[in-house]
Amino acid sequence: MIIPCRSPHFNKKYVLLTLFAQIFRADVFWRKRRFCPRLVLILKVSLWYNSLNMGRYSISEREAAKTEKLQDLIIIGAGGLGRDTAWLVRRINRVCPTWRLLGFLDDSAEMQGKVFNGDPVLGTLEQLTEYPDAFVVCAIAAARVRRRIIARVLELVPSVRFATLIDPSAELSDTVEVGAGSIICAHTIATVNIRMGAHVIINANCTVGHDAVLHDYVTVYPGVNISGTTEIGTCAELGTGMQIIQGKKIGDETIIGAGAVVIRDLPPKCTAVGCPAKPIRFRE
Repeated sequence: MIIPCRSPHFNKKYVLLTLFAQIFRADVFWRKRRFCPRLVLILKVSLWYNSLNMGRYSISEREAAKTEKLQDLIIIGAGGLGRDTAWLVRRINRVCPTWRLLGFLDDSAEMQGKVFNGDPVLGTLEQLTEYPDAFVVCAIAAARVRRRIIARVLELVPSVRFATLIDPSAELSDTVEVGAGSIICAHTIATVNIRMGAHVIINANCTVGHDAVLHDYVTVYPGVNISGTTEIGTCAELGTGMQIIQGKKIGDETIIGAGAVVIRDLPPKCTAVGCPAKPIRFRE
């Protein structure tokens, strides 16, 4: 089947502006209460002009062209965050076709052979060697586990390329730096002069203020508010709905409970909860 494709030279904005200008000419349209002949003429000319610039391509040719441009992608982890990430990939592709999602890799025995929302579990992490050209993203929420998995990935495929996935609805200024392998979910806002390291995960509906620094492997759960000039240490995890006031530092591998409010610096390798957040447990 052959179908016409609209030319990129077709100036839709110009045509719409012209049409609105004619519709709102009170002396022609509203007073005379009849359809403007000039409007009909403009429509005919616009359609004729567009037809001159139309190319004609087969559906198969168009799909082949799109397919050639897509990059293979594998998601490590088929759990909840993995499926969220697959949805994020689809959202990206709806705006700008970029990824061909091959499926998941997961070491859990109970995940093997399953298909989630049309995306198969391809096998365990060892199968990554079968896809040397694919991009990889690790969708494991637990920060220290994610760091271990990335280390294994680099052992299996030293030349691996990590995908950085940013939801189309996320708002990031041009001065935000995002490291390789990071995932930024829907409706996140990051303002100015922010630095995010590699393999950072920011879940939906989070805000990150100016001059904040998020080191490698940080996990930010949904609805977190990070104020300006804060520093979040490597492998820290920020629980759902928690808040950090400006200028505070969170130590490496520190876990902050859901709903906590951080008003002072927190040391490394602790679990902190409450309002204000206080350490309740330390790890070796």
